[in-house]
Formats: sequence, C-alpha cells, structure tokens
Amino acid sequence: VQVCVCFFSSLHCKAVFSSISTTAIAASTVHPLHRPHSLSGTTVDAMDGLYATFLLCGTASLWPWNAFLSAAAFFQERLSNHQHLADNYTSTMMTVSTLTSVICNYMLSRHQAINYKKLLLYGNVLQASIFAIMAVSVLIETPQVPYFIFTLFAVLVSSVAACFTQVALMALANIRSAELSNATVVGNAVSGVLPSASMLAGGGRALWYFIASVVIVIVAQLAVFASDWKDGYKDEINIETMEESLVTDTPSNNSSVAYWDLKPIHPLHLVITITFFVTLVFPVFASSVTSPKVASKTFIPLAFFVWNSGDLLGRLLLNYHPLLPRDTRHMVAYSILRILFVPLFLFCNVKGRGGWPDGVYLLLQLVFGITNGHLFGAAYMQVGEVLNTDGEKQAAASYTALVINISLLAGSVSSYLVVFLIR
Repeated sequence: VQVCVCFFSSLHCKAVFSSISTTAIAASTVHPLHRPHSLSGTTVDAMDGLYATFLLCGTASLWPWNAFLSAAAFFQERLSNHQHLADNYTSTMMTVSTLTSVICNYMLSRHQAINYKKLLLYGNVLQASIFAIMAVSVLIETPQVPYFIFTLFAVLVSSVAACFTQVALMALANIRSAELSNATVVGNAVSGVLPSASMLAGGGRALWYFIASVVIVIVAQLAVFASDWKDGYKDEINIETMEESLVTDTPSNNSSVAYWDLKPIHPLHLVITITFFVTLVFPVFASSVTSPKVASKTFIPLAFFVWNSGDLLGRLLLNYHPLLPRDTRHMVAYSILRILFVPLFLFCNVKGRGGWPDGVYLLLQLVFGITNGHLFGAAYMQVGEVLNTDGEKQAAASYTALVINISLLAGSVSSYLVVFLIR
C-alpha cells in the first residue's frame, strides 16, 4: 500500500508541477534543459509509461542504502552486547557500501560498451536475493560479531547490485531527456521515504521491512518487463528514439570517452561532491539524537522518514522550472552553506544529554533533506543536457555514479569524526 501511495503521489506531483511550470514559461523561450531533444515523436502515453518505469526503478535502486540506514535501531539492538559495534554500525555500513560502490563504478567506467538493460536486470536479481536472505536472518539467532560481519557482507553485495542499477538507469535516462533523469532522482527520494515509513508502520519489526524491500525490487523489474511486452509499445515511439529507449537490447558500442573530455559536467560534479560530503552527517545524528518522550525504535525511523520526505520534496520542486538552479557558482555556494547544519544538530538531544525540543530537531532534519534533494537533483538532471552526443552521455553515467560514490565514501569516513565528537 505504501509503495502504491508514494508511487502515484509522485506521478500526481509530476503532473501538477509540469502544468504549473508550463504556464509559468508559456510566454518565454524554453531553456535548453527543458527541451527533450530525443523525444519528438513520442506520445504522451508512452512518455508517461517511461516516466513511471524510471520512477519505479529509481525507487528500487537506492532502496538498499536507505534500508540499511533506517534499520539502524534494529541493528543497534541486535548488537547491544557489543556497544562499540552498535555505536559504529552506521559509519561502518556507509564506508563498506560507498567503498564497494566506488570500486564497482570505476570498473564500469572502464568498460563503456555495456548492455544497460541487462545490467539493470542483474542488479535487481542480486538485490532481491540479498534482501530475501536478510529477511531470513532476522528469524535466526546468531552470535553478534558473526552477525555484524554477515551484515557487512550483505551491504557489500547490495552495493554492487545498486551500482549496476544506478549506472544503467542514468545511462538510459541521459540519452532520452532530463524528465526521465528527474523520474530517477524522484524515485531515489521515494526509496528513502518508504523504508522508514514501513519501519514505522511495522512497529520496528525488521522482518516485514526486509520483505518489503524484496517486493519493491521485483515490482520494478516487472515494470521493465511490462514495458517490453506492452502491445503496440513500439508503435507509440518514434523509430529514431527506439534504439535509445529503456527497452533496447543493443549494448552501447561507443568508443571510450575520457573524463577530462567531459568538461561541462565538472562543475556539476563539484556540486554533487560537496552536497553529499556534508549530507553524510545526517545518518549519524539521526541514529544518535533521542527523544525524552518517544522510544528510540520509533523516533529513529521517524527522523529518517522526515529527512527523506524533505529530500523527496526538494527533488519534486525541480519540476517547477523557476526553482531549478542553473548557475553552478551559486549552486557551489549553496552546497557549502549547508555545513551550518552541523553545529545546529549539536544543540539537539544527542545521546540523551538534553537540548532543543524534538520539533526543532525534526524541522532541522526536514530542511536538511530539502536542500539535499534540491541541490543533488538539479545537478543530476543537468548532466545529460550539457553534453552533445549519446556516447558522451552514456560515459557520463558511469563517471557521475563514480563521483557520487566517492563523495559518499568521503562523507562516510568523515562521519567517524562526528561519532568521536558526540560519543
């Protein structure tokens, strides 16, 4: 039910913001970012179908990251007899995940002649399998140290799967339009809301939480299959764009494109780097700030839910074109200013030491999430639009995924310093 509500709500928000922005720019020249160069000849129904598919796949691709994060209370309780492991679970999980993703993305960036649709399939199958195993592990009593090691191994495998799906989605979206890139980042944000929401709805029971993770990945892959098998689908799309669409079986055969040849995306990558480096303090505070009135097993998922709801809102705001930042200098300054959130979080009830009330803390998490979604979504959407050829756009997918994960790795390593400061 939660999956359906968030999915259709996102589609509704897309339609609302699109109609608002169409009215707002009707009397002006359309900015190149909003002119889908490869979608001429595509019907509205076909485009909506593609948007829905990318939205679902975007949701499934980052679900694992958010699942392991927002289940922090479950893992801390499971590791409660080893306080050092419990305290460092979040930072260690992020480090293993991001380091694995960096290595995986680097390898993919070295091999750009890839069948991206098959890569998406492999990622989803691997992801569903590892979360099915995680669901079973909840029912089995295991010594805490071996379970910690097992969890980190599951994080590693899940990160490889997420790398496959993220690179595939971005490559396929880049050669189509910024709208499909927006569908992916909105889906990513939905994947942040749903895990914490399912944890809250399930009363903190991790079993149903991991089962829901398996379901969303399977639903996403079925949506891709449905796109393949839908009667008349090929007739709805211009023949020139079919070779570039989500349903193509032909792997890319472009020659390798060096990162330094893609200079237009470098400022956007700088924005992404700073944004995620600062953002990675959020999971540490989300799992460390407690409430004097609400149990941790409820309050911690609530904090993740609030932040991820803000992240989703920030990405949805980009559908209203006047709110889409275009000057990269302003975007860099905007991303640096977010560092001010760190001292503000220190005034909250960290480790139960007292501080600002719950409402103020949750408001900070909400605004922190909005700024993350707004900045990252704006930079991500523009990557495909500032390049000219499909070969460059496909290469940019691997490079951008690599930059994202290097940024997350740097942020996760720096989070150990935050853990040390607040312990």
